[in-house]
Amino acid sequence: MKDLHDWHVQNLTYSPCFEIVNEIDTEKDPFLQFMKNTDEGKKVQSNNGNVYYCIYRRIMPKIITFDDLMNLLKDNSIN
Repeated sequence: MKDLHDWHVQNLTYSPCFEIVNEIDTEKDPFLQFMKNTDEGKKVQSNNGNVYYCIYRRIMPKIITFDDLMNLLKDNSIN
């Protein structure tokens, strides 16, 4: 599932609508602790499986004109 995680990270990183949450705040996030304590999370831990996570925050890019939108899309396109 590392490929899926990498795909999500790539797409969210290049999106103008999301910003990554730093590692310190990620570790403090209560939802991360919740995920680790689900039945599935405990099963992965007991089997010494790999866990991949990254938290992003939704942001609103500043778009005032159509040109702003086009520039934003051009600057953040994934090739």
